[in-house]
Amino acid sequence: MKKEIIVDGQKIEYTIKKYRGTKNIRLVISSNGSLVASKPWYLSERSIEKFIREKADWIIEKIEHLKKTNKVNIFRSSQKEYLIYKKQAERLIAQKIDKLNLDYQFKFSKISIRNQKTRWGS
Repeated sequence: MKKEIIVDGQKIEYTIKKYRGTKNIRLVISSNGSLVASKPWYLSERSIEKFIREKADWIIEKIEHLKKTNKVNIFRSSQKEYLIYKKQAERLIAQKIDKLNLDYQFKFSKISIRNQKTRWGS
């Protein structure tokens, strides 16, 4: 659901998403400048609005920065490009592991390459 609040004369539009697994409030500003607030299912919308007001300076700064740079997200690509880069990465990683294993002889069961949007390094 799309909402808006006015803080210091500036309008901040945002969307609220509810998740059962979420434990904290999370703010995400996408490359197009849209703000999404994720909240636990039990938290009120008033608390989200309060949180956004507390973080308004940061939000406005980031949205302004995105408007100034106005760059296209270079990390977005087609599925075909992703699969090509994935195969290249698998070959490179296999070579590096073989080289490292000459000295360390470690064992591993699986290496995964995924098209992650969040949870880097997990």
